[in-house]
Amino acid sequence: MSNFDLEDEFIARTQKNLIAIECLKEKGVEVYEVTQLLNSMLGLLIFPKERRLYEKIQPKSWDTMVEEGWPLPSGDNAHVSDLEELIRHMRNAVAHCKFNLTTDHDEISSIEFKSFRDRQRKRLLWTGVYDVASLRKFVYMFLDHLQRSSRR
Repeated sequence: MSNFDLEDEFIARTQKNLIAIECLKEKGVEVYEVTQLLNSMLGLLIFPKERRLYEKIQPKSWDTMVEEGWPLPSGDNAHVSDLEELIRHMRNAVAHCKFNLTTDHDEISSIEFKSFRDRQRKRLLWTGVYDVASLRKFVYMFLDHLQRSSRR
């Protein structure tokens, strides 16, 4: 029997891949760190939900996230009550490819995530915008939070 823990290994390997791509970018290698960031989000937002890891995530209110320095999305209706609601909206946006990229001189500068109330995607429920640096910090903080929560 193996001691391999799929959830823990997946989270740790996602983090290592993200770091590796960012290191290569710093060395001038042509890599796409924002694409890797989105790929990481795809795995971190969808895989844990399907594996019921979200049930282990420690609750965190919006105010607590602000106090702890979590980067939070901007936008007219970006405010949510807690981390769980934020993750749910971001998961829906990523899973259903409901995000828009903003570019500046051929570089992605920000990402707008959208979550809808209905399957036809006519009734917008939530919109949140992150610049790339803030999204990167959010992903690293979420990785850390997932790792701590999975050890509970």
